[in-house]
Amino acid sequence: MLARLALVCGRRAFFCMMRTFSLSLISLFLLGLLSRCATPGSAAPDTAPDSVTFYGAQTTPFSAGAIVPAGHTLHITAGTVAPLLDSAAAPGSSARYGDTYTQAVGALRRIDANLQQHGLSLADVVQLRAFLGPDSTGAPDFQAWFKAYGEFFNNETNPTRPARSTLGVSHLVNPDMLIELEAVAVQKKE
Repeated sequence: MLARLALVCGRRAFFCMMRTFSLSLISLFLLGLLSRCATPGSAAPDTAPDSVTFYGAQTTPFSAGAIVPAGHTLHITAGTVAPLLDSAAAPGSSARYGDTYTQAVGALRRIDANLQQHGLSLADVVQLRAFLGPDSTGAPDFQAWFKAYGEFFNNETNPTRPARSTLGVSHLVNPDMLIELEAVAVQKKE
Protein backbone atom coordinates (compact mmCIF):
# COMPACT_ATOMS: atom_id res chain seq x y z
CA MET A 1 0.00 0.00 0.00
CA LEU A 2 2.82 2.42 0.88
CA ALA A 3 4.58 1.56 -2.40
CA ARG A 4 1.41 2.34 -4.34
CA LEU A 5 1.08 5.64 -2.46
CA ALA A 6 4.69 6.48 -3.35
CA LEU A 7 3.95 5.89 -7.03
CA VAL A 8 0.79 8.01 -6.96
CA CYS A 9 2.17 10.87 -4.87
CA GLY A 10 5.66 10.93 -6.24
CA ARG A 11 8.81 10.02 -4.41
CA ARG A 12 9.51 13.46 -2.87
CA ALA A 13 5.92 14.00 -1.65
CA PHE A 14 5.84 10.48 -0.24
CA PHE A 15 9.03 10.91 1.83
CA CYS A 16 7.89 14.36 3.00
CA MET A 17 4.61 12.85 4.15
CA MET A 18 6.40 9.97 5.92
CA ARG A 19 8.76 12.39 7.68
CA THR A 20 5.76 14.46 8.87
CA PHE A 21 4.02 11.28 10.05
CA SER A 22 7.15 10.14 11.92
CA LEU A 23 7.56 13.52 13.58
CA SER A 24 3.91 13.41 14.66
CA LEU A 25 4.41 9.99 16.24
CA ILE A 26 7.56 11.16 18.02
CA SER A 27 5.70 14.25 19.29
CA LEU A 28 2.86 12.12 20.63
CA PHE A 29 5.33 9.80 22.34
CA LEU A 30 7.15 12.71 23.98
CA LEU A 31 3.87 14.31 25.02
CA GLY A 32 2.90 11.03 26.68
CA LEU A 33 6.19 10.95 28.55
CA LEU A 34 5.84 14.56 29.65
CA SER A 35 2.29 14.02 30.87
CA ARG A 36 3.62 11.38 33.28
CA CYS A 37 6.15 13.78 34.76
CA ALA A 38 5.23 15.92 37.75
CA THR A 39 4.55 19.55 36.95
CA PRO A 40 5.89 22.34 39.16
CA GLY A 41 3.90 22.42 42.38
CA SER A 42 2.36 19.00 41.85
CA ALA A 43 3.07 15.80 43.67
CA ALA A 44 4.88 12.92 42.05
CA PRO A 45 2.58 9.99 41.14
CA ASP A 46 3.82 7.83 44.04
CA THR A 47 3.17 10.62 46.57
CA ALA A 48 -0.21 11.78 45.31
CA PRO A 49 -2.16 13.84 47.85
CA ASP A 50 -5.20 12.47 49.65
CA SER A 51 -7.18 15.67 49.10
CA VAL A 52 -7.68 18.11 46.25
CA THR A 53 -4.63 20.33 45.84
CA PHE A 54 -4.68 23.67 44.05
CA TYR A 55 -1.48 25.16 42.65
CA GLY A 56 -0.33 28.39 41.05
CA ALA A 57 0.37 31.94 42.14
CA GLN A 58 -1.40 32.95 45.34
CA THR A 59 -1.74 36.51 44.03
CA THR A 60 -4.51 35.68 41.55
CA PRO A 61 -8.18 35.10 42.36
CA PHE A 62 -8.03 31.68 40.69
CA SER A 63 -5.64 28.72 40.63
CA ALA A 64 -3.47 27.63 37.74
CA GLY A 65 -4.77 24.10 38.21
CA ALA A 66 -5.93 21.43 40.58
CA ILE A 67 -4.82 17.90 41.35
CA VAL A 68 -7.68 15.52 42.07
CA PRO A 69 -6.57 12.30 43.77
CA ALA A 70 -7.82 8.91 42.67
CA GLY A 71 -11.05 7.78 44.25
CA HIS A 72 -12.73 11.20 44.24
CA THR A 73 -15.91 11.68 42.21
CA LEU A 74 -16.17 14.48 39.65
CA HIS A 75 -19.44 16.35 39.25
CA ILE A 76 -19.56 18.16 35.91
CA THR A 77 -22.28 20.69 35.23
CA ALA A 78 -23.68 21.51 31.83
CA GLY A 79 -23.62 25.10 30.64
CA THR A 80 -25.61 27.04 33.22
CA VAL A 81 -27.28 30.37 32.57
CA ALA A 82 -29.17 32.88 34.67
CA PRO A 83 -32.85 32.43 35.50
CA LEU A 84 -35.50 34.52 33.78
CA LEU A 85 -36.15 37.65 35.88
CA ASP A 86 -39.07 39.23 34.01
CA SER A 87 -41.04 37.20 31.46
CA ALA A 88 -43.06 40.29 30.52
CA ALA A 89 -39.94 42.23 29.49
CA ALA A 90 -39.24 42.54 25.78
CA PRO A 91 -36.78 40.04 24.30
CA GLY A 92 -33.37 41.65 24.00
CA SER A 93 -33.92 43.96 26.98
CA SER A 94 -31.69 43.61 30.02
CA ALA A 95 -34.84 43.46 32.15
CA ARG A 96 -35.46 39.86 31.02
CA TYR A 97 -32.32 38.31 32.49
CA GLY A 98 -30.32 41.25 33.80
CA ASP A 99 -26.91 42.64 32.94
CA THR A 100 -23.74 40.52 32.95
CA TYR A 101 -23.23 40.89 36.70
CA THR A 102 -26.84 39.92 37.52
CA GLN A 103 -26.69 36.96 35.14
CA ALA A 104 -23.35 35.78 36.57
CA VAL A 105 -24.74 35.87 40.12
CA GLY A 106 -27.87 34.02 38.98
CA ALA A 107 -25.86 31.34 37.16
CA LEU A 108 -23.52 30.85 40.15
CA ARG A 109 -26.53 30.47 42.47
CA ARG A 110 -27.99 27.88 40.10
CA ILE A 111 -24.73 25.93 40.07
CA ASP A 112 -24.61 26.09 43.88
CA ALA A 113 -28.19 24.81 44.14
CA ASN A 114 -27.41 22.00 41.69
CA LEU A 115 -24.34 20.98 43.69
CA GLN A 116 -26.22 21.13 47.00
CA GLN A 117 -28.67 18.53 45.66
CA HIS A 118 -25.66 16.18 45.65
CA GLY A 119 -24.24 17.18 49.03
CA LEU A 120 -21.68 19.58 47.54
CA SER A 121 -21.21 23.35 47.44
CA LEU A 122 -19.21 25.95 45.57
CA ALA A 123 -16.36 25.19 48.00
CA ASP A 124 -16.01 21.86 46.16
CA VAL A 125 -15.56 23.45 42.72
CA VAL A 126 -12.13 22.81 41.20
CA GLN A 127 -12.72 24.30 37.75
CA LEU A 128 -14.93 27.00 36.27
CA ARG A 129 -15.32 27.93 32.63
CA ALA A 130 -17.10 31.19 31.76
CA PHE A 131 -18.34 32.15 28.31
CA LEU A 132 -19.22 35.83 28.02
CA GLY A 133 -21.18 37.27 25.12
CA PRO A 134 -21.37 40.94 24.19
CA ASP A 135 -23.70 43.22 26.14
CA SER A 136 -25.38 46.40 24.86
CA THR A 137 -21.93 48.01 24.40
CA GLY A 138 -21.02 45.29 21.88
CA ALA A 139 -18.31 43.74 24.05
CA PRO A 140 -18.30 41.22 26.92
CA ASP A 141 -18.33 42.83 30.38
CA PHE A 142 -15.43 40.95 31.97
CA GLN A 143 -15.31 43.25 35.02
CA ALA A 144 -18.92 42.39 35.89
CA TRP A 145 -18.05 38.69 35.75
CA PHE A 146 -14.94 39.18 37.90
CA LYS A 147 -17.01 41.09 40.47
CA ALA A 148 -19.65 38.34 40.67
CA TYR A 149 -16.96 35.65 40.86
CA GLY A 150 -15.34 37.46 43.81
CA GLU A 151 -18.59 37.30 45.74
CA PHE A 152 -18.63 33.49 45.52
CA PHE A 153 -14.94 32.48 45.43
CA ASN A 154 -11.61 33.55 46.92
CA ASN A 155 -13.20 35.32 49.88
CA GLU A 156 -13.69 34.79 53.62
CA THR A 157 -16.87 32.77 53.14
CA ASN A 158 -15.41 30.53 50.43
CA PRO A 159 -11.61 30.69 50.08
CA THR A 160 -11.65 28.16 47.21
CA ARG A 161 -9.79 29.41 44.13
CA PRO A 162 -10.82 27.04 41.33
CA ALA A 163 -8.87 26.81 38.09
CA ARG A 164 -10.78 29.18 35.81
CA SER A 165 -11.05 30.03 32.13
CA THR A 166 -12.89 33.11 30.91
CA LEU A 167 -13.68 33.37 27.23
CA GLY A 168 -15.28 36.18 25.26
CA VAL A 169 -17.53 34.75 22.55
CA SER A 170 -19.44 36.37 19.70
CA HIS A 171 -22.80 35.24 21.13
CA LEU A 172 -24.52 32.53 23.15
CA VAL A 173 -27.47 30.42 21.98
CA ASN A 174 -30.05 32.87 23.37
CA PRO A 175 -29.25 36.49 22.45
CA ASP A 176 -30.58 37.61 25.87
CA MET A 177 -27.87 35.55 27.60
CA LEU A 178 -24.63 37.34 28.39
CA ILE A 179 -22.84 34.59 30.34
CA GLU A 180 -22.85 30.81 30.54
CA LEU A 181 -20.89 28.88 33.16
CA GLU A 182 -19.61 25.33 33.44
CA ALA A 183 -18.26 23.90 36.68
CA VAL A 184 -16.42 20.81 37.81
CA ALA A 185 -16.75 19.92 41.48
CA VAL A 186 -15.09 17.12 43.42
CA GLN A 187 -16.77 14.92 45.97
CA LYS A 188 -14.17 13.72 48.43
CA LYS A 189 -13.82 9.99 48.89
CA GLU A 190 -15.25 8.66 52.10
